[in-house]
Amino acid sequence: MFCQQQIHSFQNYHFLYPVKQPVEQDKLEQIVTAAQWAPSGMNRQNWHFVMLSNPERIQQLAGAVRDALDRAEGYNFYAPTAFLIIAADRDNRNSILDCSAALENAMLAAHSLGVASCWINQVRDATDDPAVRALLRPSGIVIFDECTSALDADTERRVLANIIESCRQRTLIFVTHRPAVLEFWDCI
Repeated sequence: MFCQQQIHSFQNYHFLYPVKQPVEQDKLEQIVTAAQWAPSGMNRQNWHFVMLSNPERIQQLAGAVRDALDRAEGYNFYAPTAFLIIAADRDNRNSILDCSAALENAMLAAHSLGVASCWINQVRDATDDPAVRALLRPSGIVIFDECTSALDADTERRVLANIIESCRQRTLIFVTHRPAVLEFWDCI
């Protein structure tokens, strides 16, 4: 009952106060610290925490996830000002439970600091998508191997545009047999 009321008031918050203020760095650090203190299977603590606080970067990730999961055009993770990603090794059989415990700690800490939070788990379903992977693992060079080979032409254009937009400061290498991919590049 209490949780349902909290969720309801969180939803009303968005309608009453459409302008969102950035979360202070100190509060973001406290939220991540609370997550790190969560229990984990055999106390392995093999999770990884990534806090995004740049709204433009968050929306780039939302766009990549939207394309990967074929979500509606307006999909945007509810436009947060900060976005915490908690990940763990795939071969750890406790990873989902461990990350869930860490996320619960983070959400309880956020609530105690007066920060609204919302559990969004779509990133997990899209981590193998090349555009999402490029945003989650930033580096100077990103290699895409036949990343659009199974897509129709319209989806391919959207995915390529999203990759280009989200990887502006990186060198992109594409391995492809599709001529449409070649139209986007200046060096072949």
